[in-house]
Amino acid sequence: MEITFGVPTINGHAIVKVYSGKPGCGCGCNGKYFEDARNIARVVGLMAEKAHQMTEIDASNGGKIFAVETANRYFWAATEGVWG
Repeated sequence: MEITFGVPTINGHAIVKVYSGKPGCGCGCNGKYFEDARNIARVVGLMAEKAHQMTEIDASNGGKIFAVETANRYFWAATEGVWG
């Protein structure tokens, strides 16, 4: 798993939106979505700490979703257009 910073990327894909929340739901009731550079870098950094648990999902629009899900926290990162 390759993770770089600046414009946060995972495996060469630019990350434009992230989610950080408690397990159970991803609608925003148990966490928050972020599109600002500071929070994207923060969440991608947290994901990097658990890169061995990361899952890469192909979205129907050709984008990518990267996910790290632990017993206490969900971290998701998406490329352009995934969560329009």
